[in-house]
Amino acid sequence: MVSPSAVLVADAKIHVKSGDATVTWALDAAKARFVAKNATSLKLHGEAAKSLPGGNTRSLLHTAPFPVFVKSGEGYRVTSEDGHM
Repeated sequence: MVSPSAVLVADAKIHVKSGDATVTWALDAAKARFVAKNATSLKLHGEAAKSLPGGNTRSLLHTAPFPVFVKSGEGYRVTSEDGHM
């Protein structure tokens, strides 16, 4: 999977906000934003997929387009490898 460019993400936001988007376009735009915001998790998923079925220890679970990798947790908060809480 290739990371979307900033132009693609910006273009998707314009179409969704203007009401010109179809459900498919809105879903694609959401996926593009997710990929753009979670580039480290995408890289780690690619590495994990080389040795684990689906890149995950729980092969029955699937998170599209890829799972977020958790870096740490404290109390009720978890932080992703991408720095999001």
